[in-house]
Amino acid sequence: MHAGKSAYDSDLGTIGDYINAIESVDMKKLGRVFEILYNAKSPKEVLGNKWMKGQNEIIRKEVKRLYDASAEKSESYARQNMVFYSIRPKINVKSILINKMSRGKFPDKTLIVALDSGKEAITFSARNQSGKVAVNDLLEESVKGFRNASAGGHKKAAAGRVMRADFAKWKKKLLEIAGK
Repeated sequence: MHAGKSAYDSDLGTIGDYINAIESVDMKKLGRVFEILYNAKSPKEVLGNKWMKGQNEIIRKEVKRLYDASAEKSESYARQNMVFYSIRPKINVKSILINKMSRGKFPDKTLIVALDSGKEAITFSARNQSGKVAVNDLLEESVKGFRNASAGGHKKAAAGRVMRADFAKWKKKLLEIAGK
């Protein structure tokens, strides 16, 4: 690696991105990823693997679709300095999407991405790259009093879940807390 070059901007960094993406979408595929890594003679061989490339292209397209749609489908709340984006992805790319959006589009805002997978609970993630809002505290406070709800994480990154029937009430409470 050359001086001044980030490890993330290398073949190994790209392979790390591939692994993280595949893991976040389907952990069951990690066995196949391990097999590819174990048998590869070089990083270039991993990067050239058709299956790995195919998996990451599927993920990349879904993230791009949702990222591009966020301009018209996300909700902005000026008083809370917050952006709220509800998604129904074809594959679960919530973590990849929120990381990309919070670093690119909204580095100075609190970003909430809610994932509706059609199940009984709706999951959500929060990011605040500036660190001005402790999103773990925000989410933990917001889920108090809701049945089968949970939240936790770190100052800049957190996640949680709330039952579908409570989602609208939870969102209202979240906005009230964030607006204080």
